[in-house]
Amino acid sequence: MAEQSDTPRIVCVTLSSAVDRTLEVRGLELGQHAKGRLVSRHPAGKAVNVARVLQHLGQGCVLTGFVGETERAMFEKSFDTALVRTQLFGLDVPTRENITLVDPEAGLETHVRDEGPEISADDQDRLVRKLRILAMPNIWLVFAGSLPRGLDVGRFREMLRAVMDRGARVVLDSSEGALGVVQDMPVWLIKPNRAELAALSGRKTDTSDDILRAADSVKQFARMVLVSAGADGCYLIEGDAVLHGHMKDLPKRIANTVGSGDALLAGFLAARAGGADPEGCVRHAVATATSACLQLQAGEVDPAEVPALAGQVAIDRLAG
Repeated sequence: MAEQSDTPRIVCVTLSSAVDRTLEVRGLELGQHAKGRLVSRHPAGKAVNVARVLQHLGQGCVLTGFVGETERAMFEKSFDTALVRTQLFGLDVPTRENITLVDPEAGLETHVRDEGPEISADDQDRLVRKLRILAMPNIWLVFAGSLPRGLDVGRFREMLRAVMDRGARVVLDSSEGALGVVQDMPVWLIKPNRAELAALSGRKTDTSDDILRAADSVKQFARMVLVSAGADGCYLIEGDAVLHGHMKDLPKRIANTVGSGDALLAGFLAARAGGADPEGCVRHAVATATSACLQLQAGEVDPAEVPALAGQVAIDRLAG
């Protein structure tokens, strides 16, 4: 990471890693006994998902942050070392474990999220020292996921400031108060979903026009605002330009939407790193997110189908 390059280097920072367990349960009824089929048990968390999708797309990155020491080897072995360099900090507590129940008959997903361990001040200091080493101009630092217990918004703000002061560009995909730090320290890119954009802007985001007004009110917080809008695709606000990318026809075989927002972000960053123009980045982002929805396991895409899906993405230039 020491050498300079015209190609941006992407560093994914996982503050709240997880082990995701997905079970297929047909005819699920709460309060009843049910038989299920284990679909997958794999390393996850938003930043981990972003790193994995970048790997599938052939885009190298570094993955750093926190993981339980007992699960660290599983995380490291889940990546292709030729593309993803894992530099994780092991904690003395287990990694949180989330459960997704997929009912294919009803087309429903039920998600149970573990709140996870508390991160000590010493562990936070270790990560800050690491990020200061990695941060430099032409580095994109992707902070994705909610803040773990023990890491408050004030400390998180200091963490972002430390890397921004070294010239790194910050990409923020978080929720709750963590996303609000951009109100007094603008970053390079934020990727809120509808609900997060509503909370950040104080405006409703029910319709396309609502999203545009809300995004316009927060664009001073970031050079780019990439809004994930579920089946409606995404909106990119960059300066005076506004693009809306969406599938012309939605696939009928949606398997699992968990992690589709992470895939959207990874697809956008991979295209941007490859030199694509804004329309190309949005097209690739929507195609990658759609591919993720066709997989049962979150954080997975089929790179072979992304180009075909990209050909089915409509781009509407709404301004600029």
